[in-house]
Amino acid sequence: MKTARCTYHLANVDRNLYAYFDPKAFDGILPALTEAQQEQFIRQICDSIAIAMPQDITEKHLYIKKVYRAPSASSITVFCTDGFLVDSNLTVPVHEQPFQTERIQIKETEQLASRIKLSNDILQTIQRQLINFEEEQTRLFAASQTSAKKEDKPKIAIKMTLAQEGRDKIADIFADIANLKKEIVEMSKSRGISLNNLIKQADNLRNNMNNLMLKDSADLQEESKTKLQDHSRQAIEEEASELIKINTSLKQKINEITPIPDQFDQETQKAYQEINQCAQQFTRFKQLVVEALYHAAKEYRELINKPFSSASSNEKKILINEFNRKFSSIAYLTESGELNSLQESLDNLSPLSLDNLQALISNEEKDQPGLLQKCNTSWTEESPELQIILKKLGQLNAAYRQFFQEEVKETQFANAAMIQIVRIPFPRGFHFKFTDEAHAYHKSIDDFCKAQNDAIKQSAQNYKRIMQIDNITDKTQRTMKEAERISASIRTSIDRFKTLLHRKEESLPILQQAKQNYGQLQYILTTAVHEKISIDANMDRKLKNVQRKIDALMQTITAKETEAGQIMQSLTELQTQIDTDTNTDLLTEKINRMQTLAASLNNVLVSIHEPAASLSYYQQIFATNDLVSSYNIENIRKQHQEAKSLILNFIKQQNQSYGRVSDERQTRVVDLYSQIDAAVTQVQQESKEVLRAKDALLDELNDRKLSLTAEALDAKREPLKNKIQMIEEAMKKILGNLAQIKGEV
Repeated sequence: MKTARCTYHLANVDRNLYAYFDPKAFDGILPALTEAQQEQFIRQICDSIAIAMPQDITEKHLYIKKVYRAPSASSITVFCTDGFLVDSNLTVPVHEQPFQTERIQIKETEQLASRIKLSNDILQTIQRQLINFEEEQTRLFAASQTSAKKEDKPKIAIKMTLAQEGRDKIADIFADIANLKKEIVEMSKSRGISLNNLIKQADNLRNNMNNLMLKDSADLQEESKTKLQDHSRQAIEEEASELIKINTSLKQKINEITPIPDQFDQETQKAYQEINQCAQQFTRFKQLVVEALYHAAKEYRELINKPFSSASSNEKKILINEFNRKFSSIAYLTESGELNSLQESLDNLSPLSLDNLQALISNEEKDQPGLLQKCNTSWTEESPELQIILKKLGQLNAAYRQFFQEEVKETQFANAAMIQIVRIPFPRGFHFKFTDEAHAYHKSIDDFCKAQNDAIKQSAQNYKRIMQIDNITDKTQRTMKEAERISASIRTSIDRFKTLLHRKEESLPILQQAKQNYGQLQYILTTAVHEKISIDANMDRKLKNVQRKIDALMQTITAKETEAGQIMQSLTELQTQIDTDTNTDLLTEKINRMQTLAASLNNVLVSIHEPAASLSYYQQIFATNDLVSSYNIENIRKQHQEAKSLILNFIKQQNQSYGRVSDERQTRVVDLYSQIDAAVTQVQQESKEVLRAKDALLDELNDRKLSLTAEALDAKREPLKNKIQMIEEAMKKILGNLAQIKGEV
């Protein structure tokens, strides 16, 4: 694409314009431009845009998508954007400044400068409006071609020959005020759109920052998710404070700019009304002259009405042409002889300045004679039309006197003559002019209106200065670029913190498993304490070596529990440090330390099983007496006696029944009793044997030199366990057979 860098010094201000032309910007211009013509056209475009730029803008960057040049070459229409607002109809008058080659540097570039960045929204808007722009320019080109052909045809109707320049300056003041109001409204609107676009971009950037808190946390535990969100929120609040401030500044600027059009309109309303009142008064001042001249033309038309009505067509045409030749600057006759309306004459002549109106009435130049000169057709006598005009003009001062007294209420000019007619004796002629008092009145109007207009321009300039957003735009763009960098920094910070949380979560299962293991250790210690109490209750003082061995086992268990408690305390302290640590390397070191401690705790748990099992086996040996006592030999004897009573009663009943009980049943009952009898005897004998075996085992274990593992100790008490099992089986036999006997008898 072609890029133009332009420098200007306008109104004592240095300005820079940077224009970036799309490669297809000139495709719609026919015939196609050569390379040299294209560069010359670029310079013309840059000069025209620079002249049209508001004075408060010293630098502008534009991306130009399409350019259209009217066939008349009086204006250029540009479809462009400054990165914030798309203008699909920027039409500027053609202007060219000297030293274009020195001031405007054109070169080929591959991409836009970083200063003008086109967002996706802007690109979509350009693409959407491009078709309408091309269609509209095609239509305008066709219309201009058609219009050019029509203008070649000669005009038929006779029109008044009015001066094309020289309108009164008050009309320009109204145009200036209207343009200022329009400019203020458009400037406010465009600035508002630009600022809102910036706010939208800033909000999107802030939302993107906030969304960082919601991303990539699915694989974290709920507590870690909360910590990640708190960390992200804190990082955003710390890092994005400038973005928040600039967003607030943009909104404040919008609130400052939005009411400006209404404020400007209200401020200018009074001045506008006063200017309008003066303009109406001065217009009425000029209309009195126009009305006098129109009525003179009308009176002359009535004078020639009689010869006109009886004249032939050719004669009528001559009369009409002669009338129009003299009065065309004031009024005219149509082809049918009708006089144009007074309103048409007022509309055409009221806007003229006093000098031009005076020249219209009296002008000695031969190529543009005034009305008096055209009607002064004789050196010897005054023509009828001249007499009528002089009569009407002569009545003007009286009309002006009434005008100032009743309408304007300006006593200063009420008694002064406003017009003067000078008679020239030879060659006889007449000269009309507005007096110095008339010009003084005109000057008072101009001065007042100019003062009011200057005040309005100053107010507009002040508001434009308020609506200047280049500084805040540049600051916002810098802040957003910084915010984009901050977003990347926050993203990195969040990723690091997430990694940290993942590492911290690795410590939780380690601590959880350690707590379970420590819980088992505490349970083993509690059980061992109860077992030791039970052993001490049944301990024989003669078994001193056994006592020492049991005390040693208890000390070992207690020591291992104490060791486990110290390990658990270290693990808890490490976990506390990990919860607050922010150094990943140190965190890794601490997690590795936790894993080592957890392994040590597990080893303690494994190692405590041996002494705990041995203590348990000792407790079971010492509990043999209690176990045997629980068998309640006396209760067994009662069950035996109950079985005996049942069997005797059964035999007695059998004898009384004279053999009605079957032999099979009797045999079964007797057999059940016999088994009970044998089981009771076995329980009594085995109980004694168990106690003897227990004592023998303890005597053996009381050997100081004998050191047994838990497995060996369990093997030593195997005979004791077998005897106890036999007793329990015999007791079950007694209870079971007794129940069957009860069922039979």
